[in-house]
Amino acid sequence: MSSSTAANGTSFPPNHTGTLRMVASNGTATLPGVPVSFQNSAPWTIELWFSLDALVDQMPLIGKTGEFSLSTRGAVLQAAFAGQTVPLRSTPLLTTGQPYCACVTYDGLNMSLYLDGGLAAQATTSASPPATGNALVIGGGFYGEIQGVRLWSQAMNAFLLAQNQFTPFAPGTPLLLAQIDFTAQPPADSSGNGVVPVLSPKAVYVPLVPAGSFGNTAFCDPYNDGAVNPGGSPADFSLNAWICPSVGSLMYVFANGVEESNSGTTLAVDAAGHMLFQVGDSAVLTSSATLQNGVWANVAATWSGDTGTLYINGAQDSTQGEMTLAGSLPEGEPLVGAIASVGAKLPINSFVGLIQSVCVWNVALTAAQVQQYLSDSPQGDPSCVAYYDLSQAPAQNQVSLNPLGLVAGTTLVPAPVGGSPFAAATVREALRGAGAAAAASAAPVDAEAEFARLLDAYELTAEQRAFFAGHHSASLARGEEEHRAGTSPGLGQIRIDPRPGGGTRVVRVSAQGEELILDTDLDPCTTWRLTLLANIVGALWLALGVKLNFAKFLNGMTTFLGTRINAIGVMPQLVALFANGVSGRAIYNSLWLLHEYSLLTPLAKLSYQVFTTSVGWWTILSLGMRIALLMSPSAPVELLWFVAQLAYSAYTIQQCIQQAPAGCLGAVGQGRGPQPALA
Repeated sequence: MSSSTAANGTSFPPNHTGTLRMVASNGTATLPGVPVSFQNSAPWTIELWFSLDALVDQMPLIGKTGEFSLSTRGAVLQAAFAGQTVPLRSTPLLTTGQPYCACVTYDGLNMSLYLDGGLAAQATTSASPPATGNALVIGGGFYGEIQGVRLWSQAMNAFLLAQNQFTPFAPGTPLLLAQIDFTAQPPADSSGNGVVPVLSPKAVYVPLVPAGSFGNTAFCDPYNDGAVNPGGSPADFSLNAWICPSVGSLMYVFANGVEESNSGTTLAVDAAGHMLFQVGDSAVLTSSATLQNGVWANVAATWSGDTGTLYINGAQDSTQGEMTLAGSLPEGEPLVGAIASVGAKLPINSFVGLIQSVCVWNVALTAAQVQQYLSDSPQGDPSCVAYYDLSQAPAQNQVSLNPLGLVAGTTLVPAPVGGSPFAAATVREALRGAGAAAAASAAPVDAEAEFARLLDAYELTAEQRAFFAGHHSASLARGEEEHRAGTSPGLGQIRIDPRPGGGTRVVRVSAQGEELILDTDLDPCTTWRLTLLANIVGALWLALGVKLNFAKFLNGMTTFLGTRINAIGVMPQLVALFANGVSGRAIYNSLWLLHEYSLLTPLAKLSYQVFTTSVGWWTILSLGMRIALLMSPSAPVELLWFVAQLAYSAYTIQQCIQQAPAGCLGAVGQGRGPQPALA
């Protein structure tokens, strides 16, 4: 992930994206020269990522005037050739504020409409409109946002498209005409064909920076983080934060200790926009540069040997010696966005504006490292003792996994909005299975019959049922075949070996030979638990069409979770979920459990650094929204697609469970936290 600079020179945090907003009904993005043909039964595919501001009559999404249009009509998605009497229409599926991926394919006879990977409508048509010479246009009477578009001169395989909803195809892919990302500025075509969209004045790029919103008396209180104690002792430390202030009064970005103490540290902004850095009761180091009102900035402070240094947007601003400690703190009292005071019940001088993250290191970062962490995540850095992350719910310290309390009106923005467009039986009721057994087993289950029972719980058309059943069977067969061949992109066949002198190694055995993917000092049980977590999270990303470099992922998890994994309390429950066999339902339940323990967010952020293909932050936000939707009680059709995808990973997880070292499965049901409601 990386920070970026807009055309006006404004910097944004690494966890940001944007979108093409149609600020009026006549906003358009024209795609000149894209050779998609709607004549003479030529095959084609159109994919479009969008969200709606309103459900109104006949809003064009994309098309060529006089030839073809993909549009919405209220909550219905529809597609038609010019002159086609009856458009291809879905049932009412759409709602406002929800990101969608719509896809329409034509093979010369059949037109098929998909929404988020599921078949929404299909019909036979032989219409052949005249060639008009008009350009392909997105929008023009559309109210909402566009995130991307992909065009093909072939009727693409639905399974392949579903697998790649969130990942781009390689430049030069045969028959790929355009692949344009509107979350970037300027819009970027990664197809290799150099398509340059032409935007009308009413089609505007809007940056989207997820963060915590602070105002008046708001602040964040880290839970159980007494070990985070910068300035509480003579040890070196560093602070780093991404902030967007509303300049005009004294306000604190981070404080450790109370205002009247002579120990701890503070990082603040004064009424004029200067950064203030103080250690104990030493003289305050004041920046020469000032922050602008409503403009994002990265601010960093380091302290070593009684010398403090301030950085703004990666550049050294000022330095000062004789910042000497006068006292020490037995344990830390960190606050984000305010400072504690002896004379007040609540913290005072609250920050006003947005904060995306505050990080604390137990070393003094070098100038090069300050530059590095403008774009890199510190989550895998062992010297980072706190990463207070407000870019995605739940807000938490991504190092300790402790929650970050949102107090006195602090909110996370933008939050995922919109629910499922589908209404039927609830997820929990449909997936409720037998209770957990006393020990885990990877005994085979009749996955086909189990999935058929899951289909029975929903109100589906015959076409929808056939699509999901066929998709599930294909995923199961492909997973088994690739597992046996040793070509699975997941961990596949693993072996845990003892290492001379202590510790363990994880080796992946595949058709290409053996690959060392983890060499660690951890005990065999902890190492195995890391591999099980990696397999389960890997199943999540594979199901959503994103692939991981598992070697980097496991190494990162070792640094990130390490020995703490044994104290999380989730492992006995996680293992128990597979007591009746490894299936799509069991994998889904395990993901739900990780979600309940607030583990999916930090694991997602760790995964973000090791995706095997480059993805944008919009992808991460979209995945987060999709995970939230999948975990909701009212997303049955979305869930069916997802569970069908998970069948592909069943053999990899089954192999991992069978590889558990003796005594590592543990007692089922022990450990803190709720029992999973889906078990």
